This record gives sequence, C-alpha cells and structure tokens, in this order.
Amino acid sequence: MKADTTVAKKYLLEGEIRTLDRLTTQFLDFAEGQAERRLVTTMEQWVTATDRLIAVNGYPVLGTRGSVSHQAVEAIVDGLWPEFDRARKQREYEESWRVEASDITELLALEKGKN
Repeated sequence: MKADTTVAKKYLLEGEIRTLDRLTTQFLDFAEGQAERRLVTTMEQWVTATDRLIAVNGYPVLGTRGSVSHQAVEAIVDGLWPEFDRARKQREYEESWRVEASDITELLALEKGKN
C-alpha cells in the first residue's frame, strides 16, 4: 500500500527488524519498571535513557534527525507511486490470467479423463 512506503521500518532487512524488536522490548521493559516504581520521568530523561540503551547494546546513537525529511520522502513517493502502482496492477492482472488458464487446462484434463 502507498501508506507503507513512508514508514522507514518497511525498508529494514529481517535481521534489522529483529534487532529493532529486541531494542523496543528492552525499552518497554525498562519503562514498565519505571512505572511500577512510580518514577516520574521527563521527556529529556527518556531521550537520555533511550540513547544509553542503544549505546549499551553497541549501536551508534544518531546525533541528528537524519538527512531526508518525512515530507521529502512523501514527495518522492508521490512522484514514483503512480508508475509503480500501474506496473503492480499489471503484474497482478497477468498472474490472475495465468492462474485462470492453468485452472481451465486442469479442468479440461479432468473432464477428458472422465470420458
């Protein structure tokens, strides 16, 4: 779907997704512990804690937001999506006809076998 194209996670490899899932689980476990102890935590403290979690796991902490804005990605997608979508629909159409032809061939062979 077009909406999926602007979600950065969609471009991760399987191993990268597992890593992200582990880090997310670690963060949520930490946050749950904070909540259970009724510790008030500011957003600044959450950012620091998240950076530490990432660093302690041996990953680099990004110092910036990145070089491409969400709006820029949406503009790129808007430009590329129509052709991609047209080609995807054409592939799906052709595949449906291949399946249909295969089914008809199989049915004719079954019918012929009955006679």
